[in-house]
Amino acid sequence: MAKARQRPIAVFHFRKSLGVATFMGRVGAIILQIEQNPAIFVSPSPALPVVKTHLKELIAAEAKANTRVTSAASKHNAKYNVVRTDVNGLLSYVQTLADATPDVLEAVKIIASSGFSMKGRSPREAAA
Repeated sequence: MAKARQRPIAVFHFRKSLGVATFMGRVGAIILQIEQNPAIFVSPSPALPVVKTHLKELIAAEAKANTRVTSAASKHNAKYNVVRTDVNGLLSYVQTLADATPDVLEAVKIIASSGFSMKGRSPREAAA
């Protein structure tokens, strides 16, 4: 039986984000990485200006929620969910680009240059 192609998989570890501030920092880093590689990421979906705007809105909502203003937490949660949806869209875009290349090393380069992590694979041993 032929082995399936071991394609690299882009991931964003939402659970590893210990707080919203860490999440926002990681999203900002991904935006920066994608912006710095326009030859690879020609037309990100969603568009980076849209993601930046949503991230700025989340930062403002986070600051307001920290002041304990009434109903600020629900607005903050809504902004967080929008940014999380944007991250999933960018993740899907990067994975599509990585899947479109036949070279595994090129796919790894695409994922690494996006700022996303790669899914780790544990080595498997053949049964004796």
